[in-house]
Order: sequence, then structure tokens, then C-alpha cells
Amino acid sequence: MDIYHRLSDVQATQLTDPEEKVLRLMLEGYDETEIAQARQLQPEQVEALIAELFSKLGIVQEEGVRRSPQVVQAMVNICVA
Repeated sequence: MDIYHRLSDVQATQLTDPEEKVLRLMLEGYDETEIAQARQLQPEQVEALIAELFSKLGIVQEEGVRRSPQVVQAMVNICVA
């Protein structure tokens, strides 16, 4: 079962379709630039989507922490535990 499917119903329904797609791409290892290209968005839009989805999931990210797929997975695991 992938991480997204472990989110509670409330958490999952709080995410918009674009936020869900960004989360899935992050978990697949895409960085912000690759997500922007894949979703045909500006980098600022991707950053805003990430900030909003992290906020909805209760994930607080320290300044300067790299968002590798493993880090994102760990953050999501903590919020769904």
C-alpha cells in the first residue's frame, strides 16, 4: 500500500487534485523543477502547492531540509502514524 493510501479519509479529502498529484510526484522522487515541468506549472506554484499540502497534513519542514523521496515519505509516515 503506498503512502498516499495510508492517509486518513479526512487528510485525503483535504488535498486538492493538484496537491495530490504533487505529493505523488514527490514520493516518486521528482524535485520541484521536475514537478513544475511535468505539471506545466511555474516553480512558485509548485512551492505554494507543497506548502499547502504540508500544512494540510500537519508537516512542518525545517528550513534547508532537502525534500528527497525518503524525507517526504518519512514526514508523511509521521503524520499518518
